[in-house]
Amino acid sequence: MATRRAAPGSVLRPLADKDLRSVKDFGAKLDGSDDSAAFSAARFTVPPSGVIDVPEGRFNAQFGGGPATPILWRMQGNTYDGTTPVTSIGKDTVETVLYGRKYLGVGSTNPDDAPVLRIDQNMDQTGGTEGAVINALKINQIIGAVAPKNYGWAFNATLSSKAYGIGQHTASSALAVRPADALSDGMGQRATIWADYKEATSQTGQPSNLDGPLVIGEWDMYANGADPGGIRIGLHMLFSKYNQAGTPMGINSVFGIGTNDGGAEDTRSYARKILNNALSFTEAGIDFSQATARNGAPVLRMAAGHDIAWEGSGTRVTRWIDGFWQTRVNGAEVYRLTDDGSTGQAGRAQFPFFNSPDRPAPANTGDTSGAIGDVIFSGPYMYRKTTSGWLRTQMSAF
Repeated sequence: MATRRAAPGSVLRPLADKDLRSVKDFGAKLDGSDDSAAFSAARFTVPPSGVIDVPEGRFNAQFGGGPATPILWRMQGNTYDGTTPVTSIGKDTVETVLYGRKYLGVGSTNPDDAPVLRIDQNMDQTGGTEGAVINALKINQIIGAVAPKNYGWAFNATLSSKAYGIGQHTASSALAVRPADALSDGMGQRATIWADYKEATSQTGQPSNLDGPLVIGEWDMYANGADPGGIRIGLHMLFSKYNQAGTPMGINSVFGIGTNDGGAEDTRSYARKILNNALSFTEAGIDFSQATARNGAPVLRMAAGHDIAWEGSGTRVTRWIDGFWQTRVNGAEVYRLTDDGSTGQAGRAQFPFFNSPDRPAPANTGDTSGAIGDVIFSGPYMYRKTTSGWLRTQMSAF
């Protein structure tokens, strides 16, 4: 049995879909001929936020205008040329199923428009298995033991922008919010929230030369020309008060890098390098000139015995250990500065000027003060401590 709507040029359809609004009700042939009039008539007839079904066939329609509220065109295998799916009809949303794949598209937007696709999930249950994840959206892409030349990206967001003005545009955004009334139930401190979480895991138990590369994240920036405006930023993080009238925000670490391994130190996970910079720079490798230290906080903090290397080979290093600063070259000490200000060095000390204020002179040659090698200036005499005691020489005018 078949039915048709009471509209000029309507086409017979199976009785089973009599409650569906179809472009065929308005005369669409979907055979490649011009169906603009039928699509336009259907668009003006459908109520706001309604749905129009487009049965399988060739799409050929050009029309504009229509009600301001977008509707949904539900395409079933429709193409422009036999292969390209239809994804754009004015400001409306187009849902196309072609070759078993589903496409959602909006060809043009209204100001402050709603999302093309929105997923809402109210997670309000109590209990459950600890660590089990409930997803509002989950994408599984499984790559087997094959050697594809294609790249597999389980999620891909591409933003192409020619926009100008004050707008800011983001290819991907994640927002975690703890609302203002979150503590109103009196249940105490809230659970941890993460704006973004990424994990790369290998379960082979093998070293990397057998296992293969493993990368948590990669950020690439490509451009030409210099940056005289100083507006290209590889990674930008902003920390601020949510309520500007409130108290300053505190944060434990801007970058927190560590391991949750247990056991002895030599059994924990480690990195060859924490930060490896091979980039040329024009101002500074690390710049803290705009930061303000509070309560005497150091700009750099290191554990005793850790080296600072001064060139690529790591043979020239400085470190603090056992109460003194030490500089070494090829493993041998060349200079030290103790916590009380004493110094020592293997090479010759050269100064364009040397100033030694007067100090109390030893009482006599047998005076036990000082250490062998000490030199003191006092009045017209210079004293030096030797294995035979203090010796002195008188300086004269010239």
